[in-house]
Amino acid sequence: MEPSSHDKFLLYLETTSYKFNEEGRKKLIEFAEKQMPAFLHSNGYPDFGDLYSNLELSFWNGVVTDGLPTSTDEEREYAHMVMESIKYIKGFIKFDKTANYKKLLADKIKREKQKASLKGQSAPAAHVDNSQPEEEGQPRKEGAVTQVSVTHYERNPEDRRKALERDGYECQVCHMNFVDTYGEIGKEYIEVHHLYPVCNMGENYQFDPLDPEKGLVCLCSNCHSMIHRGGHYEMIDGERKMVPMTLKELQDVYNERNKTE
Repeated sequence: MEPSSHDKFLLYLETTSYKFNEEGRKKLIEFAEKQMPAFLHSNGYPDFGDLYSNLELSFWNGVVTDGLPTSTDEEREYAHMVMESIKYIKGFIKFDKTANYKKLLADKIKREKQKASLKGQSAPAAHVDNSQPEEEGQPRKEGAVTQVSVTHYERNPEDRRKALERDGYECQVCHMNFVDTYGEIGKEYIEVHHLYPVCNMGENYQFDPLDPEKGLVCLCSNCHSMIHRGGHYEMIDGERKMVPMTLKELQDVYNERNKTE
């Protein structure tokens, strides 16, 4: 009997990855099967079916992951699981082309029988699950080289220019102008924020860059970071969507904190 795609993916993880213990494998597969379709639906792939509906490496190489917020622990965990899922799905696709599932299943049954026969004897040392980030405060090495491959969203420079001209390179929350603060090196510098999150846009999404609710706005680096941090995710119509902090909400927070007596 041919194993299901779920069982094949599990066999792949059991056979090739020592990074996960049983609980870690279960967590990864559960996230990949339940959350990745919703992630793809909300990031320009509305017709994507279940996790295994498209097992073409070219498709997964093109999946966009840039723009995921990482301000909170929850956001960092979600971004980590998205990247891990894509990494292991691509590995599974390559593995699936040559795998001998009949032998892999036989080996798995053999391991399970051996495990059952050892039940009641001294338990082996617990497997260390490295699928989660290290705890804060633990010593770690800095400067190690890691190669990361990402795909970024295209930005329209003409839209950016329109926002810069309208706002005059001035932050629309705290009114900072970089040239006033830093002189020549700050000339014609400011960050441009999408009031409607890029991660919610489909490939053919169209918008007015000067729209006061869904367009672009100039923000200094601090205010830009805070408006992203003030957003959150919600499940909307079965899809995980970013609910952004509005410009007015950040303006109100800033004005309240910095009002003069």
